[in-house]
Amino acid sequence: MPDGQPTFRGFAIKVVGVSGQKYLPEEADTVTQDFLLVNHPVIPTGTVETYLEQQLKPEKQAGLPEEVQQIQS
Repeated sequence: MPDGQPTFRGFAIKVVGVSGQKYLPEEADTVTQDFLLVNHPVIPTGTVETYLEQQLKPEKQAGLPEEVQQIQS
């Protein structure tokens, strides 16, 4: 996807070996910590799940010609 095309951009990091109290009760026994970095002050879609759905759409178009990508965005 061309850098000039406006879209969400992000990067995720999972750090392994992180002990200590967790915020989510269902994650209480995990020894990992996740970071989601996006080019917006908040997750623009509301949740990580919807962010993933929105991110996968332009990635499916990545092999198309640039002109087609711009029309579809």
